[in-house]
Amino acid sequence: MNNLKISTRLSLLIAVLSILMVLVGGIGVRGMSASNAGLQTVYEDRTVPLGHLLNIQRLILRNRVDLNNSVAVAKPEVTQVNLLDLQRNIAEVSSIWKAYKSSALTPEEAEIAQKFEAARGRYLNEVLVPAQAAMKANDLEALRTLVAEKDNAVYQDVRTHMVGLTELQLKVAKQVFDTAQASLNSVRTLAIGMGVLGVLFGIFSGVSLVRSISGSLKQAMEATDAVAQGDLTHSIRTEGKDEIAQLMQSLAGMQSSLVRVVSTVRQGSESVSTASAEIAQGNQDLSSRTESQASALEETAASMEELSSTVKQNADNARQANQLASSASSVAVRGGEVVGQV
Repeated sequence: MNNLKISTRLSLLIAVLSILMVLVGGIGVRGMSASNAGLQTVYEDRTVPLGHLLNIQRLILRNRVDLNNSVAVAKPEVTQVNLLDLQRNIAEVSSIWKAYKSSALTPEEAEIAQKFEAARGRYLNEVLVPAQAAMKANDLEALRTLVAEKDNAVYQDVRTHMVGLTELQLKVAKQVFDTAQASLNSVRTLAIGMGVLGVLFGIFSGVSLVRSISGSLKQAMEATDAVAQGDLTHSIRTEGKDEIAQLMQSLAGMQSSLVRVVSTVRQGSESVSTASAEIAQGNQDLSSRTESQASALEETAASMEELSSTVKQNADNARQANQLASSASSVAVRGGEVVGQV
């Protein structure tokens, strides 16, 4: 991991976590969409058709009640009311059945629906149509015979297939629910797994990054402390290619430069020491010569004092000679005057 820069590792960590978050979100959205689709299927393809089937079953039972009521009461006005209700129910059953047939049917459901449609057609043709004719003619005996001999026998097939369709709706709804539940479990497991994977990846990357940075910084601090204390022999290890490794390489380069500078300064100091020794020796020689010259100067000074005394005596003698010369000059002048007079 140290071969990657810290910025690259952080970017990679953020990218991976972002991808995991997007995946978890996408899985969650997909699961919600699947659940919504399942609920929509249960409502539109199972609950609504189940309601249609229950209404059809209710209307068919109501038709049977109308027939039995007409036979039991045996009054023309009651029979006519039941006839009108019977006709409305038959029309409503046909309308509801048409709406049911327009919904999505499974192959098994379509097969049972076809059987129910045939059984209802038989019940309509063999029971309800003759019953309507008997009720219109107010032929209660024919109606009673029809109800006693035909109604229950023909109705059993209608009831069997109706129950089959009703149970099939519940069965398919249960299958949709089980599918949605399995999908939910899969989505939940996958989301939890990806979440755990993201957490583990984040922890691993974070711990690795912290260890790399803290360890390299500790080594850098030790190296700088050693340099600050004058220890240029401290070993600096550089591993990887990240920013901390580059910093350690810079510190190692700085240490090498300091070592070269110190070596140069040491060599210069040795040269200065040698020159200083030579200068000291020269100064000592100069001091010896200076002492000799000082002695010579002292002797010269003594000679100069003697010379000065001699010169002073000469000056005195010269002054006396000058005075004598002046006296002689005066004598000569007077002599000259005397000669002139002579």
